[in-house]
Amino acid sequence: MKQSLPFFALAAHATAVFALCACSSAPSTVRQDQVDWQPARPVARFAATDASAQPNVKSRFEPGTTIELLREPRADRGIPLPSGGFLPGLNGVVQSSRIDRPLQNGAVPAVVAVVVDESQLEWYRHQDGSMTTSRYVFSPAQKRWEAVTLHAIP
Repeated sequence: MKQSLPFFALAAHATAVFALCACSSAPSTVRQDQVDWQPARPVARFAATDASAQPNVKSRFEPGTTIELLREPRADRGIPLPSGGFLPGLNGVVQSSRIDRPLQNGAVPAVVAVVVDESQLEWYRHQDGSMTTSRYVFSPAQKRWEAVTLHAIP
């Protein structure tokens, strides 16, 4: 899948959201066995070319919530992992692009939690503190919503 925004714009967005996740004013941490966390289901139908559509599905949990996972989630499709397999897509995204992680940072570590950012969108937190999400971004150049994967490394 194509990136819908220039890399620097995606990186700036990921950095800003990563900072918001890390500095939430009212953090709440729960274990997965205490809540029924599942990735949000996609919007039933939306016009991919309608810029006013809202295809991203907000979390049912409050901003600042962290859900500690008991095991890494896996799916048949979603966010492709470099090692094979998939993480479930987040925020209503069914299929997204693979995680783009620089080689000098090593392999993508296991997912240990789900974090809800200030926009009420969900991110996976990895063992090394890096964060990954999938979401829809409207591309003015393509004139359509496109699923993207963002990966932020602290």
